[in-house]
Amino acid sequence: MLGRRNEIAHQASFDPRVDIKGFDHLKENFKLPPLTESLRQSVQISEDGQVSGSAPESAEWVPVFGNLLMFGFGAIVNDVPTDLVEDVIFVLQVLVHTISTSTDVNILPLSLRILRCCPNPAINNILSMNARFHLAALLMNPAIDRPHHALPHFRAIEQNNAILEANGRHDDPYEYNTGLFSSISTALTFTNHFSADTKEMLERVLKAATEGPRAADTNFLTIIVRARTNLALVLQQMDVEPEQQKKHTDWVARWLRKNRKMMPDVEQYLRRKDQPPHPIFKALGASWFDRLDLEPTSREEFQSVKKCGTYYCTRECQKEEWQRHKPECTDRKEALLRLRELQSAHAPDAQKVADWLKWRDSPHHGNKMGLVHALGLHRDRSRGWTHIVFRIVQHNPEASRNDLRRRIKITRASVVKLDDDAYRDIDDIMHLDSGESRTYVAGLLDATYKKTWSAGAEMIPIMHLTWGHGIETWLGRSSLDAAALRLVPYDPDWRLSLNGPGGDIALPLSAAAGLRAQDVGQIF
Repeated sequence: MLGRRNEIAHQASFDPRVDIKGFDHLKENFKLPPLTESLRQSVQISEDGQVSGSAPESAEWVPVFGNLLMFGFGAIVNDVPTDLVEDVIFVLQVLVHTISTSTDVNILPLSLRILRCCPNPAINNILSMNARFHLAALLMNPAIDRPHHALPHFRAIEQNNAILEANGRHDDPYEYNTGLFSSISTALTFTNHFSADTKEMLERVLKAATEGPRAADTNFLTIIVRARTNLALVLQQMDVEPEQQKKHTDWVARWLRKNRKMMPDVEQYLRRKDQPPHPIFKALGASWFDRLDLEPTSREEFQSVKKCGTYYCTRECQKEEWQRHKPECTDRKEALLRLRELQSAHAPDAQKVADWLKWRDSPHHGNKMGLVHALGLHRDRSRGWTHIVFRIVQHNPEASRNDLRRRIKITRASVVKLDDDAYRDIDDIMHLDSGESRTYVAGLLDATYKKTWSAGAEMIPIMHLTWGHGIETWLGRSSLDAAALRLVPYDPDWRLSLNGPGGDIALPLSAAAGLRAQDVGQIF
């Protein structure tokens, strides 16, 4: 799918984590360039993942593909941004094809340029196996889900390991490479290889993850859950060992009921269109899956508005911070007192104010990760310090009787830079004296600096100004640990999801809003 913004060669939001020893040069002034249309059109990838067409000569690869090739080859696959996954897959497919169809002599210049090491007999093999592993791992990504394409690459790596064993390596490959065999056995299961070989591989993976020498000091929980999940299906389809099949089914179903959000790819494992019904799916029941795409329940989220959400490492830090934090707590207290007065007087707006305060102070998607995507922090985390999201909201009391998140809708949203025009807009919208908003914003940003110092982690501010008809204007700030950017893929279509699953699209602020600041959401 060529990167969503092909004109951008954007700075990585964080230093790429290196997956290959000695690949630290990946972090040197690193940028992620897009592919060009002409380059993609010169090479064709068939539906079964086969490469055809004319690829560049191997010596030209690095200057032609730039850091996109280096990134796809050397970085941990989880660090590939969602909107670049297809581009990286394309580059690695052509790389593997070039290696497999070239002589060692012809491919050597490419190997040396990528790996930056001295020539040795194993260098081309190292290049090929690592390229295949990264390619196969990306093809298994839940958003891509092409196990049929991944399996041949996994098989090639497995065969290479067998050659190493034949040449004198005697330690158990399942113990030193548990993750690899977990991936191979998953690809086999996903492609309906319900055989004794698949069963044996899954059992050896499970044994290595639970009883092997690395089990005590390595977090193999994900591998264990996936191995048991696959074994439940394989044993059922082979019609063998019904007691073991039930044991794995019950174990995983019980674990998933308690850890719904800890296996985000559960759909990929349990509800595949090209597979028979999974026994764990049956054990959980179809209704359990209806909640998978939902955020935490309204009750879970709105519990947080009953108390202050700020915590401190020591009482001394709390006292020191109180002068800054006091106005924020005071504002919440005064807002609740006004609400109680409206409720006591049975005022028509009492319900609107109650819904707004609860929505405003809860950590739902529109108030947290939706703003992270809008600001583009995955691409440039410094925007948390230099940009703000302007939002217009609307009260919709009929939208939902039980879920308060649906009763406040974000109708319009834009990202603006904190410059003179933005500050004048904030002053006007909040009815402040000229320049007063600068002081407020500086205080909120300073709070993030202090939180970074106290937490011992890089915290990124998330600023927003929110207003609407009959709704009190709110200049808000939350913060996000920079490490969390790795856990959630970037959503370039954030306007579609800002109001939650199934919610209305949040349109850009129009010129009719009378703002001086310009929408710069797509300008990095």
